[in-house]
Amino acid sequence: ASEGTPPMRGATGLQNLGNTCFLNATIQCMANTPLLKEYFLSTQHLRDVNDRGLGCKGRLAEEFGQVVSDLWAGKSASLTPRNLKRTIDQFAPQFAGYEQHDSQEFLAFFLDGLHEDLNRMAGGGSSSS
Repeated sequence: ASEGTPPMRGATGLQNLGNTCFLNATIQCMANTPLLKEYFLSTQHLRDVNDRGLGCKGRLAEEFGQVVSDLWAGKSASLTPRNLKRTIDQFAPQFAGYEQHDSQEFLAFFLDGLHEDLNRMAGGGSSSS
């Protein structure tokens, strides 16, 4: 059932962009982790975005939040995470293109990127002003 409406909310799949199953598997796991799912569906991440720190200037968190919202909207059987992939390519060129990569390496980048994007500490942790 790759077209039409999914049988229930949260049953939306992700279409591969080339050999990007490493990305889709990681995104699906994170989007189905209860605390992460609730946090992003509540849109709290938009209030927590740190666009001045290290990381992806808030863009990774914003794009992942959109994907989580779309995955849980129950409007389609599948979606293609194109904008999230573009953001990842921009900030992590090692994952650019459509080749296969290691899921654990991608997860490490993704968690670190979200942490930096959502770190509410002013000044990026620097002790000088």
